[in-house]
Amino acid sequence: MVREGGTRAEISQAQAEIQEFLVTTLAVFIRGEETMLGRQGLENRLQPSSLRVSARVDLSVITDPESKKLHYFVTGISRGPGMMLYGSVDTHTIRRYALEFARPFECWIGPRDPRHQTTPLI
Repeated sequence: MVREGGTRAEISQAQAEIQEFLVTTLAVFIRGEETMLGRQGLENRLQPSSLRVSARVDLSVITDPESKKLHYFVTGISRGPGMMLYGSVDTHTIRRYALEFARPFECWIGPRDPRHQTTPLI
């Protein structure tokens, strides 16, 4: 793999472009999923989408052989606590993820029995 680098401004601009692309693409998936759930009569139980709580978006990059420009596209979206955390094998990162998302997952799922609720609902 060849890295040609770029100025800090170019790198910052590229990061902003990719982030905007990923956020926009994820928003389209979420709206589509919530629309589909609504059509199935599940909007009260499953809306909002669990992708609003936690999502990993995989991005692939290819080079156009003629123009030599980079093109990128989403190759997958994973959700929830079972998603793979590539490059995150250290216990500190896993613990941080668990603590950060425990409350949002509980709120999304909703307690089955209020006596077993671990944190108060706001």
